Amino acid sequence: MSESGVQHFVYSSLANYKKLSGGELSVPHCDMKAALSDYTRSKNLPATFVQYIGRTVGVVGADDSCHKYAATMSKVLEREIVYSHIPRETYAAFGFPGAEELAKMFDVQRRFIPSRRLDLIESYALNASMQPFEQWLRKNKARMIALLDAKVLAEKSLLSCC
Repeated sequence: MSESGVQHFVYSSLANYKKLSGGELSVPHCDMKAALSDYTRSKNLPATFVQYIGRTVGVVGADDSCHKYAATMSKVLEREIVYSHIPRETYAAFGFPGAEELAKMFDVQRRFIPSRRLDLIESYALNASMQPFEQWLRKNKARMIALLDAKVLAEKSLLSCC
């Protein structure tokens, strides 16, 4: 038990994206979670960071390219789904709260995390009931189609009002 009385701290952490990008990009919501993990370790608190045997494991259910995810969605949803990369600067300019931070996060993931294959293998070893993306999508097909239909209706409404 720590001096604060905490018996065991369980925390869902993230990687330090500023370190991953060699200092090029800071993603505060990721970097702060990583800093809290580091601080917790420095205080020797009994803690679990989505880990086992003292090691952090990234929880990953699939590790495919965006184009492959779009192809899988097209096949399962029976609709044309196309992946189109949005440059960081364009995404950041969307203007919604957090757009710039999300743009940096996606850019770090695209450029500095080429593969999550080892995390994928470990995730399935730890939880054999995890589902591959295609299986999950088939299970949630009706919900995904409803979301897509709602988006299409919203876009049509915007076009018809102008």
